[in-house]
Amino acid sequence: MDVKKTLGLLNGLSKRLYHNESIENDYLRQQILPDSSILEFKRIIDKYTSLLRDIVIKDLNVNDLVVKVKQMQEDNQLNADECNGITKFWKVNRTKLHDVLIQQSLWEDKLKSFSWRIDVSTQSKSIDKINKPTAIVELKSKSRLNEQDGDSVLFEMDQEQVQKLLTGISDIEQAIFNYSQ
Repeated sequence: MDVKKTLGLLNGLSKRLYHNESIENDYLRQQILPDSSILEFKRIIDKYTSLLRDIVIKDLNVNDLVVKVKQMQEDNQLNADECNGITKFWKVNRTKLHDVLIQQSLWEDKLKSFSWRIDVSTQSKSIDKINKPTAIVELKSKSRLNEQDGDSVLFEMDQEQVQKLLTGISDIEQAIFNYSQ
């Protein structure tokens, strides 16, 4: 296969494998290698699917990929154009595919937005609550499955509660820093 056909095949396979697009083998065969037999094209699809999954899971850097495809070329599994096509595809799509894989591996919702404001009471049944600032906090989450879905939580905190929250967040930050060292 030449570079253009290799790029087309890898783009089609990546859309099918990582972007949930329903692209059939027959469509790919008609577009890329219409003269190949169904059995021959199935072998090509299997080889490229295996290769694509391997490099995406391992998140190979370009240099490691070049070594891998050169080895495959020496083993007569790929020609020079296919090696060039695979390398070009990976240079363009590595980050996108890695991000898709990370999104697919998330189990829970994640924070979409955080907003806050300070309110000061001017009237209250209790004189102690007048002129006391409180933080009104809103947290919005987004579903890992659907950008539109998610929850919103709105709550109030006094100065002491804000301080406890900041201490807790500082502890989280320190723990993440310690693990990343």
